[in-house]
Amino acid sequence: MRVAEEVTRGHEEFTAVAAVATTGGSSYAELLLRVRGRLALTTVGVFRDVSESQLQADISLALSVRASELGLA
Repeated sequence: MRVAEEVTRGHEEFTAVAAVATTGGSSYAELLLRVRGRLALTTVGVFRDVSESQLQADISLALSVRASELGLA
């Protein structure tokens, strides 16, 4: 959660991480995000079984891709 919140601060399209959901002991997590200026939430998925620096890079890339998909970038 801490890493996701830190990375999200660097992406102005998203205001904050609302929650982190994981499935049963899996290393896969979905980050639930609030999109700036919109009511709807969105998610991005990442795998947590990597180094912290790799996790930061993966989250940042996922946020950039999602922003592009939403027409925000």
